[in-house]
Amino acid sequence: MAQLKRSRTFTTNELQWIAVYRVMNTIKILAVLFLAVALSACNEDCKEKVKPNCITTFELRPVCGCNDKTYDNPSSAECIGIEEYTFGACN
Repeated sequence: MAQLKRSRTFTTNELQWIAVYRVMNTIKILAVLFLAVALSACNEDCKEKVKPNCITTFELRPVCGCNDKTYDNPSSAECIGIEEYTFGACN
């Protein structure tokens, strides 16, 4: 006759740790999803929108826009609607 395996019973402390572990994993998943949504929203805001009557300089000081496009200088980027940029050409 086959013997049945007894299932292990957990102590209250072990059950609490299991619950904490599950909550922490859920928080990690939600944090990753939040970051993904937040980062994708950032790229939505980084679109070229030409500003009429905007004045640019002829200064050659390249900036890399948030859309990964190189502009001649900050004023050129800002007149195209790119508010977020870093100094230097894009890679």
